[in-house]
Amino acid sequence: RVELPAGVAPDVVQRIDDFLAAEAVPGTRLRKGQEVAIDLRAEVLDLRIEDGALWVVLKKGSPFAVTAHLLGCSEAQARALAVRKIGIVLGDGG
Repeated sequence: RVELPAGVAPDVVQRIDDFLAAEAVPGTRLRKGQEVAIDLRAEVLDLRIEDGALWVVLKKGSPFAVTAHLLGCSEAQARALAVRKIGIVLGDGG
């Protein structure tokens, strides 16, 4: 759960819809000081806006690159937002 800053882009809901509809979303992530090309969409299970926050449900990984992409900010700016891990789900229960 990422608390959204005041003045968040008004098209963020459309960005979320476009992101979820895409098969792949190219992005970059810093690894060991190097920019590495990644598919931001691959690990995202769900995104939604609820109670003034962006809810990011991931298979694995960090929400910061996805948050930065959706909000149109840098990953460093996304890291400065109030982020709370709500839970962890292991396996599929079967």
